[in-house]
Amino acid sequence: MGPLVYSRNPSNLGYAGNVAVLTTKLARGEYIWLVGDDDLLLPGAVSEILHMIQTHDDIAAFHLNLRICTKTSAFPSESIGGFCGEYDYLYRNDTTNHSLTNWKDLIQAETDMCTAMFAHVVKRQCWLRYFQSFRGSFSASSMSLELIFPHTIMLGEQVMLNPSYYLGKPVLTVFFGTQSYLDKSNYIFSIVYPRLIRFFQLRGLSEGQLQSCISGVYRRNLPAIKNLWLDKRHSKLVIAILFLRHAWRYRIGWMTLFRVIVYTRKPRIAAIFLDSIRRMKCFLFPRIGPE
Repeated sequence: MGPLVYSRNPSNLGYAGNVAVLTTKLARGEYIWLVGDDDLLLPGAVSEILHMIQTHDDIAAFHLNLRICTKTSAFPSESIGGFCGEYDYLYRNDTTNHSLTNWKDLIQAETDMCTAMFAHVVKRQCWLRYFQSFRGSFSASSMSLELIFPHTIMLGEQVMLNPSYYLGKPVLTVFFGTQSYLDKSNYIFSIVYPRLIRFFQLRGLSEGQLQSCISGVYRRNLPAIKNLWLDKRHSKLVIAILFLRHAWRYRIGWMTLFRVIVYTRKPRIAAIFLDSIRRMKCFLFPRIGPE
């Protein structure tokens, strides 16, 4: 094994700050693969990835298949030589390796619009170029799109229209249920995550992919907005405004908020008012998005 370098930040830099330090200061290789402490490599994973890179050295960003385990109790006390224990499902059912004309072909609701940090192996130069032009701050408490999903934003800005390669053989087991952002997950997936649709749309996402992402994102995250709406720590008016800041473009966004208000019965008058706005919007913009 090795060489290994251990580094500890003097203060909490937040996720994006950590990524910036890792990719621009600590990493020394040509490619970077970000892996969390709740992710375990399968036996032979590194060899598979090295072979992929060596045979496709013109590719800047690779996409990896993964195994997903939702039982945190299955996390082993040790996994010397790699983890090949139980899992619940594959990140992608496609287990064949193949080239992609454009990296943007990977952007689908089924792949969570490429927000899985550990599913990408990327040339370090892409990270360097991205952070050299980054003008924001790395506030650990910020909930901006760039700080929650810096890896996805980097890929969208650096390799959107570049060729890519997909490794269908799973190389990693990801354990869900211990992530540090779980207490903020309803806000992230209701308010922040949907903004990626517009981000990719402005960078050339095809119409078919766009409609699929719009439909998939708002349907799959309906439970998150319901939970956020019921969270007494947040003002319902503020949540509605933040949600509609981006969702107003899509008919299904209005329908989602309407269903949440009706589901929670808070209040019925607001639901009737919102439905009136939704009907007017659908009449004026009948093709703005899928039902």
